Amino acid sequence: MMAQVEARWEDDAGTSHICRGKLEDISPRGLGIRITDPIPVGSKLVVSWRQESIAGTVVQCRQVGQNHFLGIKRDAAPKPDGNE
Repeated sequence: MMAQVEARWEDDAGTSHICRGKLEDISPRGLGIRITDPIPVGSKLVVSWRQESIAGTVVQCRQVGQNHFLGIKRDAAPKPDGNE
């Protein structure tokens, strides 16, 4: 699945950032994207494509050629009864 994505996050100073890239992998637990700029591990972000969005945390950022591969763990979705 190579969809175009947009990743949005804030740095430690509260500055908003947007980066475009490609969705490489998706699972119930997370996703992998390839982007040009690194995003620090631990950063909270929202990845959007088509009509979908997933919020998560960067758990891996490694350079691959001139790009960076991010491993993102999905935020836990609230359970239907409201308990987590």
